[in-house]
Amino acid sequence: MRILFLETEPVTSEVRIRPLLDDLVRSGGLSGYAVVDRTMAVRGTVGSYDVALTHRIPSRRQFAWLQRHNPPLVYDIDDLLLNAGNSTPQGRRNSERKRIEWCLSNSQFVTCPSMRLLNNISAHCSAERRDNFRYLPNAGRDTASVIKVRARPTLLWASSSEHIVSRELLATVHGLELARRELKFEIILLGRFPAAIGEIIEDHKPHRSWLPYPAYLDLLEQNAFVAMAPLAGDLSPAEQAFVDCKSDIKAAQYGSSRIAGAYSARPPYAESDLPCELVRANTTEAWRDAIGNLVEGFPAAGNEIGGHDAFLRRRPRVIAEQLLALFETARQERPRPFGFFSIPTPRFLGKIERRFRRACSRLRGPR
Repeated sequence: MRILFLETEPVTSEVRIRPLLDDLVRSGGLSGYAVVDRTMAVRGTVGSYDVALTHRIPSRRQFAWLQRHNPPLVYDIDDLLLNAGNSTPQGRRNSERKRIEWCLSNSQFVTCPSMRLLNNISAHCSAERRDNFRYLPNAGRDTASVIKVRARPTLLWASSSEHIVSRELLATVHGLELARRELKFEIILLGRFPAAIGEIIEDHKPHRSWLPYPAYLDLLEQNAFVAMAPLAGDLSPAEQAFVDCKSDIKAAQYGSSRIAGAYSARPPYAESDLPCELVRANTTEAWRDAIGNLVEGFPAAGNEIGGHDAFLRRRPRVIAEQLLALFETARQERPRPFGFFSIPTPRFLGKIERRFRRACSRLRGPR
């Protein structure tokens, strides 16, 4: 079986989708797959395909191809993208919402990494469509991480998107800074953070905006880390729904790397099947105490968490087999191989489009 993957967002693809496809190729579950980027350039296995796969928000050209050919389709949505904070979205957001809704209505299966997200999105669909929704959790490490040895731990705070500065978030950061002053540990910020966080934390290593996913997993494997994963609970209703529908991916990554973490008691972690040490409230005192416990409990707490059976169910090969079962069912429902041909968008046009989108985003301001 061959898969045509219409890739819409490279970071999500690298973290969530591509590792599963690569695992299925290695195991023989797939004979190959091809990747079609937003410009319609294709790379990988060339020929006919049995099932199409896409995720998040297809580009206009990807969407036009899907509508025209209507192949057997598996659609993965990993965030509450229907929720733009506006019940009547305009312009580009309205176009994006229509593309998402088409994928939800026309795919053989819809996969989500969060049960709350799955239930929220399926509520927008008919009862018969809800039977096509499947929980497909995010994976951790493929093999057990090495036992961590005693050392002075560094606290890692990784973020895939810039935080909304709220009262609870600022209290969290003040708790982190108090714990750092008392216990004298180093802090690494990895990802995108608002300037207000760096202004509160007096001593942290210069942070990197992003790492390739394999390098990120190596970082977790090779370093003496404890970690924190705060989520605010005092946002506007639309923003709060978005945050609460996120997945427990950090718990999967940290725990399977034998890293003990402190997690806000919000649905992504409070409703997770993985072992998560929940911080009772997003207050300065609660986070100071939780982070202090992490540092003082290193490395025993992380080593113990890493041996939990829940992480065996989150290994990429296990999740990949679940995805393969969906591919096989989708192919059986519509057993007609299809080809792919398209002329890629010229590179200079793609640059113009990206610049135009950035300009529009600045004019609109933050969501």
